[in-house]
Amino acid sequence: MSDKVYTVQDYKSGQPRWCPGCGDHAFLNSLHKAMTELGVAPHNIAVISGIGCGFAMSNELGRRKKMMEMILRMIILLRGEIRYGNKSLYDAFTGASGKLEGKYREFFILTAQKMKEKTGDSFGTIFRESAGKCLDLDCLSQEERDRFYSLGDQLGYLGLDMQLKQMDLMEKETEYAIRELRKDFCEKRKLYRSMGILGGIFVAVFFW
Repeated sequence: MSDKVYTVQDYKSGQPRWCPGCGDHAFLNSLHKAMTELGVAPHNIAVISGIGCGFAMSNELGRRKKMMEMILRMIILLRGEIRYGNKSLYDAFTGASGKLEGKYREFFILTAQKMKEKTGDSFGTIFRESAGKCLDLDCLSQEERDRFYSLGDQLGYLGLDMQLKQMDLMEKETEYAIRELRKDFCEKRKLYRSMGILGGIFVAVFFW
């Protein structure tokens, strides 16, 4: 301890590179206040923070995997409605919506409603706008989003046979992408979570 009186500002020598809203900001502020009360000199303190975002990155990877799997399911459902029910796109989206839940069901219903309104927009535009309102596609890579949007672009003007062929191709591409993602999923999830835990260990050990 020191006889000198320190303020919180004396401990703010650098700018932490954490995400907005991260709980580490509150932790650091509490630490600064505690140090002022204890009278610990700033030069006797070193704050070491690991990558606490490791857990968030792990969760993001899981969201991406789930979204890809749901896209595959939507493709299979749509293709089944068209191929075996010989339905129009409107009827296919309406029928398949009953086999989905949550935001995926909302996406199909909204797409069907927009088609029924006949606003003059292309199906690709309707598909893209409905997906933007109902689905959280930010977890996907740009390539994965573009591939998903291309489904709407293709279905909008192709004939029945070509629609089915396009969905067959999309199914194979999506299955391949999911297989590749699953290969990395376990390894990266362990790595990201280890990084997050390791950061916590550094801080906890240093201030024990």
